[in-house]
Amino acid sequence: MQLISLEANKPSFNTVYFNSKGLTLIIGKSTSTDKNNTYNGVGKSLLLQIVNFCLGSNKITAFENHLSGWEFTLSFKVGNKTFTANRAAQTQNKIYLNDKEFGQTESTRLL
Repeated sequence: MQLISLEANKPSFNTVYFNSKGLTLIIGKSTSTDKNNTYNGVGKSLLLQIVNFCLGSNKITAFENHLSGWEFTLSFKVGNKTFTANRAAQTQNKIYLNDKEFGQTESTRLL
């Protein structure tokens, strides 16, 4: 599987384009002077969680509670075939794979 891009339906989300020729590195620069502060709020962990969400993870209650109205679309390739997976925070039981609706269990089995 090769990830192509991750986008959302909200303009505050910056679309992520994955490197098509190698590794994609997501880094963050800490602005804190506190050496015990190991997080920087760039969104690296959240990005991975959204990719997993688009690929059919179990329901994420925090998404439902805090991201009302948000939808995420992951584009990826398997072999030479391109897919898009779309999933909304409010209706997590539905995943759209290439615009065809599937239930969470069915989409996970298919992928």
